[in-house]
Amino acid sequence: MPTINKPTKKQKDYSEKRKIRRSIYDTKKWRDLRKAKLIQNPLCEKCFENGIITLAEDIHHIVSFVDITDNLRRLEIAYDFNNLQSLCKKCHQKIHNQ
Repeated sequence: MPTINKPTKKQKDYSEKRKIRRSIYDTKKWRDLRKAKLIQNPLCEKCFENGIITLAEDIHHIVSFVDITDNLRRLEIAYDFNNLQSLCKKCHQKIHNQ
């Protein structure tokens, strides 16, 4: 008889974190904020620190909002312009792989 595997805690956490991210990233407010950051800082900030000129494609939250349990604090961090960093895809991936 087949068995049904229960989702592991890691799978549950991933699903919940994905919902939290989508609740921010799917908003017009986020799209407008992202656009404003890329207009102000069109170059990758990490590359620029090293004397390399690379166009930014991603916006990175310096302090992640995903693990914040207080909803008001989460929104404050997610939409804080000063908590954002313009990055190229390579630098953004490097940060998240650390």
